[in-house]
Amino acid sequence: MAGYEWKKLLRYRRGGWIVLVLLIAELASILLFTRPFDRNLEENRSVYNEYLAQVEGPLTPEKREWIEGEMKRINAVHSEFETLKADYYTGVLSEEEFRRQYTDLQAQDARYPGFSKLYSQYIFVREQPDRQFLYTGGWETLLGDKSPDYLLWLALIFLLAPLFCQEYDCQMDQLLLTQKESAAKGWKAKLLVALALTTGLTALIQGFRVANCALRFGLPHWNYSLHSLVSFGTVGKSMALWQALALQFSLKELGYLYGCLVILALSVLTKKYALTLMGSLVLLPLPFLTTSAKYFLRLPAPWALSIGTLYLSGDDFEFYAGSPRVFPEVSWKELGLLMAGSAVICLLLIAVLWMRNRNYHVRRKKAKAVALCCLLPLLLLGCGKQEKQVIYNSFDHNWAVTERYEVVEHSFQQFSLYDRETGTFQTFPAGAFADNGQTALGFFYLDGNTLYSLSQSTWHERFYRESYDRATSLTALDLNTLEERTVYEWNDGSKRFFGLLDRSYSETDPTFGYPFFLYGNTMYFQQDELLKTTDLLTGRTETIMDLPSAANFAFDGERLYYLDAYNRLTLRTLSNGSTEALETVIARDFRLTEQGVYFLNIRDKNTLYFWDPEDGSIQKLDDHQDCYNLHRDEKYCWVESMEGLYRVRPDTGESVQVTVPGYASIITSGDLMLSEDNENEVLYLVNKDTLEVTVLSETPAE
Repeated sequence: MAGYEWKKLLRYRRGGWIVLVLLIAELASILLFTRPFDRNLEENRSVYNEYLAQVEGPLTPEKREWIEGEMKRINAVHSEFETLKADYYTGVLSEEEFRRQYTDLQAQDARYPGFSKLYSQYIFVREQPDRQFLYTGGWETLLGDKSPDYLLWLALIFLLAPLFCQEYDCQMDQLLLTQKESAAKGWKAKLLVALALTTGLTALIQGFRVANCALRFGLPHWNYSLHSLVSFGTVGKSMALWQALALQFSLKELGYLYGCLVILALSVLTKKYALTLMGSLVLLPLPFLTTSAKYFLRLPAPWALSIGTLYLSGDDFEFYAGSPRVFPEVSWKELGLLMAGSAVICLLLIAVLWMRNRNYHVRRKKAKAVALCCLLPLLLLGCGKQEKQVIYNSFDHNWAVTERYEVVEHSFQQFSLYDRETGTFQTFPAGAFADNGQTALGFFYLDGNTLYSLSQSTWHERFYRESYDRATSLTALDLNTLEERTVYEWNDGSKRFFGLLDRSYSETDPTFGYPFFLYGNTMYFQQDELLKTTDLLTGRTETIMDLPSAANFAFDGERLYYLDAYNRLTLRTLSNGSTEALETVIARDFRLTEQGVYFLNIRDKNTLYFWDPEDGSIQKLDDHQDCYNLHRDEKYCWVESMEGLYRVRPDTGESVQVTVPGYASIITSGDLMLSEDNENEVLYLVNKDTLEVTVLSETPAE
């Protein structure tokens, strides 16, 4: 019976011609419209391959030394150009000698574009130990394709819609149900033909793409890590390239099989060929035209599954009408739930085919109730709110501490990681491609072992010396692994032509350079004495309320703490916007801790007090008056007054004056208290317990 269904589909309904046209169109599209991932790399590939042959594979100390040495040699060639010109213009070299040496240098410099591609890859590879050097053009082109296959969707709709509808149109379905053989096996044969056709076409087209990339660009080192590709460098999933390709293929097969069952289910429910065509077009290709498939990542639906690559990507974002929309990575657990949910829905669709092609009926109300009970939980897969508990103070933006690392601001916009285990500093990571432009770092926000920071990179275009592009990024750095990923990014730029500014570009990003914290998918930040929010999914920025810039504000994971216009400590619950002002806490400055709030009490000449949120009591901790600044760590309070800096123990009330050279930059948690003597350019380390001052033998990298 399945053979007869194949014959009807491919011969009598002209399905064979549709398949042939589809394959020719797909092959032509792949050959004509497949573009290299990096056109500049392809233009300089011969030189790039020569350099790649020296370092292919994992990064080793010897390869690192060779690459750095080659970069120094090429930079020296650039310097020799200027020296050569100077010698020629001053008469040291004759024109003949100048032209000969200039030609030699030019030949060496011609290899620079190819080497620059390898050096950019080196900057990327050195960040993680599982990354390797390989030619990535073919893999990036194959795995990085995020566009839907409209031709295949249209072909499947026109091929599969008549399978059941043709019998309904000529009213043969009722006659077939009277025959035992056709009633039991007829629908199964149609189903098997549809599934086999969908599987075969999907596999064949995917095979075309693999063969095209292998022959045109090359697909070397199938066993290398997926993290070796720039497009997948921030992916949390660990797998080899061949495993990523197998997963992409499996997801595509599942997506198209899912769509195949949707078409068949529509055909048996509507029993009209025209309605089946229209319904299938609306449910399957149309969503790709109206919105991005990334919006369906966490829904058990065929759209994102039919692309496949979307589930291999890390955190992603796109710009729509100038607003960035962030799409967090789908974890292995979420992907497993989505595939399981999709499989369950596919089984329900098969059950619909079975019930509509058998002499078996159930009451409609009962069927609807069962369908709703099954579908509603499936549609909620991947959804859920992540609860976080943090302690954040805006005035402590220049430090962050975990069990091993402390982030230290040792001069303006210069930060380093202090490693407690080794007692040394290392350069603070600032993005995988920070070396491509000038990067400035903004404020920090620590949530557990994840350090969020705002960084801004600026670079100039080659042909416009007065033009620049600028990207402000919210990045998350895992302080356990020192791996960094981009959470949110906003691009802006400026172009000047003969001194005239193109006003179509914004000049500033309102979120950079201000203290911030995260609550769910919303970033809260202070700007111009206002508290504002930016939705990380839509990019929409709103003003919430007035917030005096001269005072600290804090966040405990659920509530915002700030001083109102009357200097009252006010608590605002972010989930519902309710506020509570404390008449007993009138402060000049305060710090939120896990135990409670330490504040400078205006009612007692700005002396140090403590407010306990458990019973609402306040307690005086020190007698020093006229204090104007306050810091708090796990063991001490540090207050600054007109008389100097004092260390106060909250448990005993012991107060000691602290004398340090230079300007005291207090790290309010962990082991460090730094003092930087700007005149002599000396950095001092102050022991918090003994108050002993020592000169740092190793200073943070400039």
